[in-house]
Amino acid sequence: NSEALFFPRTSLHRNRTAEYGLHFLFILFYLPHCARLVTTFSTKTTLVGWTVALFLPTADSIFKVCKGIDGQLHVNLLCSVNVSEPPLGTLPDMESTEAVRLLKSTRDSEKHLFLAVGFHKPHIPFRIPQEVLKLYPLDKMTLASDPDGPKGLPSMTYNPWTDIRKMFKL
Repeated sequence: NSEALFFPRTSLHRNRTAEYGLHFLFILFYLPHCARLVTTFSTKTTLVGWTVALFLPTADSIFKVCKGIDGQLHVNLLCSVNVSEPPLGTLPDMESTEAVRLLKSTRDSEKHLFLAVGFHKPHIPFRIPQEVLKLYPLDKMTLASDPDGPKGLPSMTYNPWTDIRKMFKL
C-alpha cells in the first residue's frame, strides 16, 4: 500500500482533486490522504487520485449527534462527549492521530511525502470532553452579549454562535 502511483496528465485534468496535490505524482510522491482536504470531492474521484485509501471519519456538521434539552438529536449543538467513544467515531484528535500514524509509518521511506489533513470547523468547541463539562457546567456559564461582533470585522470571520444561543433560548 506504500507504493506511489503515477497517473497520466489527462487524468489530472479530469480529477477535481488535481488542484490539491496530484501534480506531485509527476515526481512520484507518496500521497496518503487523511480526513477532509476539500468538501466538494466525491470518494469516487478521490480513490483515483491518492496512493492510500481515504480516511474519512463519519460524524460531521451534517449529522445529528448532540442531544438537546428537548431530548432529541441536533446538528452542531454544544454537547459533551466521552472522548473514548466520540459521536459516530470522529473528533479532530482522531484525524490528527491517523496523520501521526501515517507519518511514522513512512518516516524510513525514500519517497517524498505529501500528507493532506483537514479539519472541519476546528475552532468551534461544539464537542466537549465530559471531564471538562464537569468542571464547567453549562448552566453556570454565561455567553457574551455581542450578537453583532466588532465593527469593521469581515462577516466571514465572525460567528455569533446563534445556534448555541437558540438552543439555550438566550
